[in-house]
Amino acid sequence: MTSTAVFLFALALSDTLVLFSTLLPVWVLYTWGIDINMLSNPGCKTIVHLAYCSTHLSSWLIVAVTLERTACVLFPHKVRLGCSPRNAGLIIVTIVLAVFGINVILLVIFDVNGYTGWTCAPSTTENYDLLYYNYGWIDFTLTFGAPFLLLLIGNVTIVVQLARSRSRRQRTNISDQLEKLQALMSVDPYTALYDTVYFYFLFGVAILDSYFNYTFNFVIYVFSGSRFRAKLTSLLCCKATHGIRLFGR
Repeated sequence: MTSTAVFLFALALSDTLVLFSTLLPVWVLYTWGIDINMLSNPGCKTIVHLAYCSTHLSSWLIVAVTLERTACVLFPHKVRLGCSPRNAGLIIVTIVLAVFGINVILLVIFDVNGYTGWTCAPSTTENYDLLYYNYGWIDFTLTFGAPFLLLLIGNVTIVVQLARSRSRRQRTNISDQLEKLQALMSVDPYTALYDTVYFYFLFGVAILDSYFNYTFNFVIYVFSGSRFRAKLTSLLCCKATHGIRLFGR
């Protein structure tokens, strides 16, 4: 297994835990009329804690995968030393401990008692305020705020680095080809002329291919969006839209 496979395996488990801790209780409630969260006080605390923790874990495991890819792009020759399955496991354990530790406060906030109307909810007014006015910012930061910033930085770095690498390779290839043509020109001008024409032919094919990209984008838009297809059909078939047709009245 590679380090990326370890991260993705942990991400699959985390995503599955999100579904079990958030959607499963709702499904059981609407199917059999049983609220799992209200069956016991420990169950209430555990389910809420797992729901928040698994959501945060999924966000940060995606960050871990992205940062690993960024490291691979920036340090391709040293990445084997750091990006090992063992180190990936240590990172995952660190993330799990940090997330579960930060969310321990949820075990205090949520309760099932008479104050909450025997539902799984904040047990006091102070806990209610703590959840919605203080912990809400922690939840936002762990779920979206910090991961979004790190993912943005990582992905932008990857794109810029790959673009630079591609540009260097293209410049090197073009330079090598021109040098070979110049050397061949003095020895065998006919073969050099043929290679030159072939080079421009490949260049024209590449340019044509780039225009095909712009051409087929339209086709992709048509077949990927049902609303777009409906509007396009209405437009081309001259159907009335608020009393106005595209071609005449």
